[in-house]
Amino acid sequence: MTSSSTPRTSTFSRPRKGLLKAAVLAVFMLLPALARGQDGMVRAYLFYSAACEECHEVMEELLPPLREEYGPSLVIRELDLAIPKNYELLVALEEKCRKSGNAPPVVVVGDTLLGGFDEVRLRLPAAIAEVACNGGCPWPAAARNVKEPSGDRAARVAAFYEFGCKACGRIELILDNVARQYPSAIIERYDTTLRKNKILLEAASGIAGVPGEKRLITPVVFAGKEYLIGGDIGDGALVEIIGAPGSGYDIVSGARPIEGSVSDKIAGRLESFKAMAVVSAGLIDGINPCAFATIVFFISYLTLVGRSRREILVVGVFFTIAVFLSYIAIGLGLFVGIRSLSVFPAIGAAFSYGIGGFAIVLGVLSFVDYLKCRRGKASGMILQLPSAAKKKIHSVIRERSRLRNYVIASLVIGFLVSLIELVCTGQIYLPTIMLVVSGGGFSTRALFLLILYNLAFVLPLAGIVILASSGLSAERLGGVMTRHLAAIKLLSAILFFALGTLIFLL
Repeated sequence: MTSSSTPRTSTFSRPRKGLLKAAVLAVFMLLPALARGQDGMVRAYLFYSAACEECHEVMEELLPPLREEYGPSLVIRELDLAIPKNYELLVALEEKCRKSGNAPPVVVVGDTLLGGFDEVRLRLPAAIAEVACNGGCPWPAAARNVKEPSGDRAARVAAFYEFGCKACGRIELILDNVARQYPSAIIERYDTTLRKNKILLEAASGIAGVPGEKRLITPVVFAGKEYLIGGDIGDGALVEIIGAPGSGYDIVSGARPIEGSVSDKIAGRLESFKAMAVVSAGLIDGINPCAFATIVFFISYLTLVGRSRREILVVGVFFTIAVFLSYIAIGLGLFVGIRSLSVFPAIGAAFSYGIGGFAIVLGVLSFVDYLKCRRGKASGMILQLPSAAKKKIHSVIRERSRLRNYVIASLVIGFLVSLIELVCTGQIYLPTIMLVVSGGGFSTRALFLLILYNLAFVLPLAGIVILASSGLSAERLGGVMTRHLAAIKLLSAILFFALGTLIFLL
């Protein structure tokens, strides 16, 4: 009997060979991705400045939830821009991404560079999610090798910007970097929150040929007579003008001899703006619905009780005089009261900014009233004399008009009405007084501006009195007011915005 043997095969041999082949194939397929850093890990740089509050907000509030969500697959390296090597890396990455001059915080993840607090806060979560879905990314690499700072240029650089300004935060870093690269360069920094430095900037801008519409815009950096303004300021651009011929010219020394004339020009320009604003304020205040409606009601009542045209003219004239003198007295009182706050600079500044902000708010409300008038809803205006005040004015006119001596009656009515109307007319008067105060202590100039305002204020009243005494009825005068109410409200809005802006500037 012959026996035959069959070879023994393991039931696991083929599957094992298949798994091995699959593993080898997977490794070969993953090698390119691993070489590119696409191993599921998201790697990013966060460039920050220790003095930047928004940088700390990003690090303390935005990053922790992201790190918790992605776990160990998200690695964000925080790099202090005060360290030269870190700053050089940022500049190189900005060159690669073609996005320079970013204020910290700056985040680079994959091929995306996010600059500034708002962009980082809004776009970083989505940028990380996109990179994670694509398999991760390696550490951001610059298009060029970051070299140690070197070189030396005998240049003079003058930088004008607001110290502590968030938007100007990158300027400090750029200047520090230039100082490291060019140790012999003389770099001077000027805080434009100081008036003397604004004057110096205006003088330097004249020497450098800065266009008029760009004067006093900050930040500005001069190297010799070359300059960079605002978003044009960057590391590469500044280095370029430092290397230009004539960069050693001291523009600040050249500007100092003409500071006085520049100061006079700026002061004259601002004073002319101030005088124009004061006159405009007085005229618009004089035709506002409160003052206009009062004089119309007064004339209507005089007509009703049988006063002649001559009597209406005399009463109107003395009423106007009483209003003028009353507002002069009120203005002087407000002026002295506001100036007394200068003893406490912080309180005075806060009050000034408060009045400026108040004027801006009134501008918004006046514009809302304008829209209501355009829609035929004038009765719903926000800025108008309260009903109680209207009734009080009408009562004063009725009662005081009974006085036998109508000249005395008109003076008394003018004075009392001025006090009651101040609730409404003071909305323009107070910011205007604040504008006058901004010129300095009490002076002939301040008194002149007060008189100028009140002359403009009573001019419309005088015009109405003359028209009424010539036979124009109160009803027709009231109709003129109604037809132009929307335009008056729009002019008031523009005036409030102008007053608020001037108060902040001065």
